[in-house]
Amino acid sequence: GIKGNITASLNTFPAPPLRIAGYDVVASNGGVWFYVPAMVIFFILLTEIVMEKEMRLRLGMRMMGLKDSVYWSIWFITGFIFTVLSTCVLMASGAAFQFAFFLNSAGGAIFFLFVLFGLATTCLAFFLSSIVRTTKAAQTIGYALILVGFVFQIILNTGNGTLVDMMYSKDIAQWVVVLRTLLTFYPPYNFAMG
Repeated sequence: GIKGNITASLNTFPAPPLRIAGYDVVASNGGVWFYVPAMVIFFILLTEIVMEKEMRLRLGMRMMGLKDSVYWSIWFITGFIFTVLSTCVLMASGAAFQFAFFLNSAGGAIFFLFVLFGLATTCLAFFLSSIVRTTKAAQTIGYALILVGFVFQIILNTGNGTLVDMMYSKDIAQWVVVLRTLLTFYPPYNFAMG
């Protein structure tokens, strides 16, 4: 018989370069989308607490001996657990998809940024739940704040935070200083600065 050697090699199929090669989606739009998980938790807490108040469940719990401090502590712990879980999922997803923001930044700093923002929105939900009387009103206010905050994040994150830098420049009008001071009480503004 005839003997011979067959040599085989494997190459990838040629492909054109990606159109979005070098585009960092997190640097461009991350501030807008990282805002959403904490606001979903805010909305859930706000509507659930107001619903308990509207259905007089809280009053029934108080009559059975539940102290207000325990009631609010349990809701705070619930918000904290939701916030920590969503932060961990967000950070794990960012690392799994190799986003430079998650790979090149200190993990502890990112964790505390997201957790503290989540806790700030939790406290905002508590504050609003003490004012709002009906679940329908809570839903309307919750959706409105999410929408306003979403647009706010888009505006503040456009141009890699140039607007935030302008608001903290030395030569600004007094009304900008007043506006900046008022905005510090709105958690998405502080999150946009982070």
